[in-house]
Amino acid sequence: MIKITPEDLVKMKDGDRDAAYTWTQKILHNYLVWASILIMIPFFVMISSFGRIPANVADPLLTPTPTRAIVLSTPVPRDGDGRRIGVGTPTTSTIPALGLSIAPSGQAMTVLQKAQSTVDQEPPRTQILYPLPGTVLTTATGGKACIIFSPLYDNKSKSENIALTYSFDSGLAHTINGAGAACADAIYNGTHLFTYYLVDEAGNRSDSRPFQFTMRIPGFDMPTATPIPPTMTLTPTLTKTPTPTPSPTPNP
Repeated sequence: MIKITPEDLVKMKDGDRDAAYTWTQKILHNYLVWASILIMIPFFVMISSFGRIPANVADPLLTPTPTRAIVLSTPVPRDGDGRRIGVGTPTTSTIPALGLSIAPSGQAMTVLQKAQSTVDQEPPRTQILYPLPGTVLTTATGGKACIIFSPLYDNKSKSENIALTYSFDSGLAHTINGAGAACADAIYNGTHLFTYYLVDEAGNRSDSRPFQFTMRIPGFDMPTATPIPPTMTLTPTLTKTPTPTPSPTPNP
């Protein structure tokens, strides 16, 4: 018969508490471990994928580019014993090579895009204010027939630095900067064709635009030709006077 003393009962109770506490620790420990794993997995995936280029996408900075290299060589002629027997002749040969296409990526690409955005690539523009399409030019400007424009506009160039090139009826072209009007030196009432385009400081040119208009300005009628009567020239007529022939003298 096994005798259990009170001290043994206390130890057994303490052992049960220790065992229970140990299982509680294990459960909590495993819970924290799995929670840490679940939390850290996305973090490690994010860290490992940071800065990585997909396998199907080439690195734009270090893209192998097939190239060809020209090699200059001067082989030295030698005999069978390896002794030099002459002077070598320079020769060139082309061999395949592997180059690197240095293309900007990441922050360098952003800087390049910003630099490109500062370059003026937009052509200037304007519009005709007078005469409007379908209307008639009835007023002279400064004694001339003029086409009036809205202010010349460009995203980079100042209005006064934009060149306007124009012509009337496909005649001689004129170019002026910062123009608000294009005037003809001498045109008369009737139907005319006006053509113009703009060029900014960066060299961007707008499309050449034809504009047909009718002009009826008082005092701009085409002069009527006055017929000039022909000048009569009197040509004297010469009449030949016959010379009398002397009669023969009779012989006595």
